[in-house]
Amino acid sequence: MGEIKSTLDLVLEKTKGLTLSEEEKRQQRRQESNDLLRGLLQKYQDRKLNLEQVRKEFEKLKKSDEGVDGAMRVETFDRIQPDGDNPPFISLLRDLFHMDVTRLESTLEGYKSTIRSAAENRAAEIRKDLSQIHVIHGSAVVPNLEADGDWADMKAAIRSEYANLLDREKAALHGRE
Repeated sequence: MGEIKSTLDLVLEKTKGLTLSEEEKRQQRRQESNDLLRGLLQKYQDRKLNLEQVRKEFEKLKKSDEGVDGAMRVETFDRIQPDGDNPPFISLLRDLFHMDVTRLESTLEGYKSTIRSAAENRAAEIRKDLSQIHVIHGSAVVPNLEADGDWADMKAAIRSEYANLLDREKAALHGRE
C-alpha cells in the first residue's frame, strides 16, 4: 500500500533544493523588522507601552536593522491623521526623534477648532430651520449632526482640506531630517 504523506512532508519535499538569495533574505529581514515596528507602534498607541519602553525596543530593532530608523519615522507620520489619536505619535516625534512638531500640532488644533466651529454653526442652522419650518424650538432641541447629510459633506470637505495641510506639514518636517 502507498505511503500517505502529510502536507508538510510534501512541501518540504518540493522545496528541498530551494534557497533564498541574499537580496531575498535582506527583504525578508526588512519585512520582519517592519512588522515588529508596526506592532510596537500599535502597542504604544494602545497605551500598553510607554515612551521609554518604545525607546528600548526601538534601540534593539536598530541594532538588527539599520533601515528601521527611517521606517519608524515614516510609520509614525502615517499614523498622524486629522481625526486620529495623535498625541502618542506627536510625542514620539518630539521626544524620540527630537523634532519640532509645533506646526504639526498647530495644524491639528486648527482642524479641531474648525470642525467645532462648523458643527456649532450647522447645529444653529438646523435649530433655526426647525423653529421656522416646523415650529419646533426650545432648549431641549438638540440637532443630530451625524444624521445630517449636509453636515457629513461639510465635515468631509474640512477633513480633506486639513488632511492635505497635514500631509504638507508632515512632508516638510520629514524633509528637514
